[in-house]
Amino acid sequence: MIDDILAKNLEAGRKADNERRCKSGVTVETASRATICEAGNYTSSCNDPSMCGVGLGCIADLKFPYAQNCKWLRNETNSCKSDYECQLDNYCWYKTPQNAKDGKKQCMKMYTMDDYTEFGYVAPSVHTGNDKKITYAFDDNIINGRYCKSAIALIDAASNTMTCVKIHDITTNLDAHKASAKKPAKCLYQDGDEDACKYMYKDKTGATKLLQQEYCQCSLMEELTAANKDKPFKPFTLPYSETKKKNEKSDVRERIEEGNGFCPLAT
Repeated sequence: MIDDILAKNLEAGRKADNERRCKSGVTVETASRATICEAGNYTSSCNDPSMCGVGLGCIADLKFPYAQNCKWLRNETNSCKSDYECQLDNYCWYKTPQNAKDGKKQCMKMYTMDDYTEFGYVAPSVHTGNDKKITYAFDDNIINGRYCKSAIALIDAASNTMTCVKIHDITTNLDAHKASAKKPAKCLYQDGDEDACKYMYKDKTGATKLLQQEYCQCSLMEELTAANKDKPFKPFTLPYSETKKKNEKSDVRERIEEGNGFCPLAT
C-alpha cells in the first residue's frame, strides 16, 4: 500500500509499470525493455512544467476554456505569466513601466541591458505567477533585475520603474560608514541596525547614492566572529533579516550577542 502511494506522480525517466504512476501519464519502453515515464510531447495535456519535455513549457491557452498543453518555450516579446513559460535564458517580467502598470509581462533576455536602462517594476506583494520568494532586502533588486548586465537594478516603486545600475561601493557600521569596506565586508552584528551594510551606486551625473541597505548577517567563518569562538556552530536556516521580521532568533544568533558578521553580496 505504502509503495503504491509513493510510486505515483513519478517524474520523466523514473521506472514505472504503468502510465498511471507517471506525472505525465505517459510511458515508453527503453532498449533494455525497461518501462519508464516519458515527458509530454508538444500539445500533450499538462498541469505542471515538469510534465513537459525539453524545450517545452506547460502553457495555458489565452481563450476559454484555457486548456493547458505542452508548448514551445517562448522568446523575447512573447507574453507570459511565469518564468517557466520562457526560454532558459529569459525571464518573465515587465518590459516597460507602462507594462507594469497594465500588468502585462513578457519574456525578457537576461543579463543583456546596459547601465541606466529602464524597465518595469511591480512590488512583491502584488506579483502574480511563479515569482521567487523575497528574503533579503535587496532580493527584489537582484531577482527582478536580471535584465541588467550588472545583475542588479535600482527600484522606484512609485513610478513602477527599475533602472540597471552597478554596486559602486559598500560601507558598513564597523566604522560608521566612513570608508569603503574590503571583501568580505565586515560589519558590526547587533540588534536593530537595519543599515549595517549600505550598497551605493552612481547615477548618470556621477553622484553616489544609496541603492539598498541590509542587516549585518551572522557569519560561520571563525575569522569574522568576535564572540564565543570556543562554542561549536550549528547550521541555521534563516538570515537575520528574516528572523528579525518574525521576532525570532536563529540558533547562531542566540549564541552571539555582539561581534563581527558580514554583508550579504560582499563576500
